[in-house]
Amino acid sequence: PLVAMFCRAYLARNVQRFMSHSSCTDTVARQLSRALCRSLDDYLFQMRDFAARRRVAYWTQHGITLEEYVRLHAPAAEYVLKVAGLNCVGTESFDALLSTCGDGSYAGRMVLSLTISTFPAAAFATRAPSIVSWIESIREDSQSLATLQCARLAAGLATFSQQVPELDSVPDTFRRMWNIVKLEPDFPCFADGVSSLMLLAFSSSARPLPHRELVEALADRLKLETERTSFPGTSDSVPRHRRATWFSGFDRNGADGDALLSTLAQICQLVCTWTAQHGDAIVLLNDADLMRLLDHLHGE
Repeated sequence: PLVAMFCRAYLARNVQRFMSHSSCTDTVARQLSRALCRSLDDYLFQMRDFAARRRVAYWTQHGITLEEYVRLHAPAAEYVLKVAGLNCVGTESFDALLSTCGDGSYAGRMVLSLTISTFPAAAFATRAPSIVSWIESIREDSQSLATLQCARLAAGLATFSQQVPELDSVPDTFRRMWNIVKLEPDFPCFADGVSSLMLLAFSSSARPLPHRELVEALADRLKLETERTSFPGTSDSVPRHRRATWFSGFDRNGADGDALLSTLAQICQLVCTWTAQHGDAIVLLNDADLMRLLDHLHGE
C-alpha cells in the first residue's frame, strides 16, 4: 500500500502538470478528480487487506505500529487529494470520499482529514453536519485529531460562509464543534480550534455567531496555562503579580464580547513579549502558535 500510494502521487503530479498547460473543460476536470478519488478507494481496500493478512505483525515486530506505518503514507495521500481538490467540480468527489472513508480505520481517518485540508470549502461546506458527525465518532479515540478537524472545518466554513451567508447549518455546526474543542486538554491545539471558530463566528454578518463564550474560555485557559508554566529546573510559574497585571482588564461582567476580544488580544501581546524576553526559559505556546492566535484576534 505504501509503494502504491506514492506511485499514485507520481501519476497525479504528471497529470496536474498536463492540466496546468492545457485548457480543460469542467467535464474533464470532474473525471480527473473522480479517478483520483477512486484510487483512494483502492488504497483503503489494500490497507484493509494488508491488515487482514496480518502484514501489520511484521511491522510490529520491528517496532513500527500500524498508526506510524499509515502516517508514512500521508505526504503522498495529501498530494493526491490536493490535485483532486484542485480539479473537483461540485460536491461529487467529496461525497464519494466521505462515504468510503468513514469506516473507522486509521487510513480512512487520515484520508478524510487530509481531504478537509486540501479540498476547497465549496466542495464540503454543505456537508458540514455529516463531517461533524464523523468527527464526533473519532473523538473518543483521539481528542486532538477531532479538535484539529474542527479547526480545519471551521476555517473552511468561514471562507464559504462569506460567499453564502445563508448556509442554514452553520449555527448548529458551530455549537457542535465548540462542544468538541472545549474538551481539548492540549492548549496549543485548543487555541488553534478556538481561533478557527472565531473566524467562523465573525465571517457572516448576516448570521452572526456567539463569540463571547469562546473569548472567555480562551482567556480562562490562557490564565491557567500561565499558572502551570514553570521555568526549567524549578517549580516557579509565571510570577503571580505578572499574571495579575495581564488579566486585570478582563472584566467579563462589565464588557461586551467585542471589548473582551480586544482585551484578550492585548493579553496575548503581553504574553508574546514575556515569552520573547525569556527565550527558552518559558514555554507556553511556541512563537508560531501564539503569533497566529494573535493575528486572528487582531484580524477580528
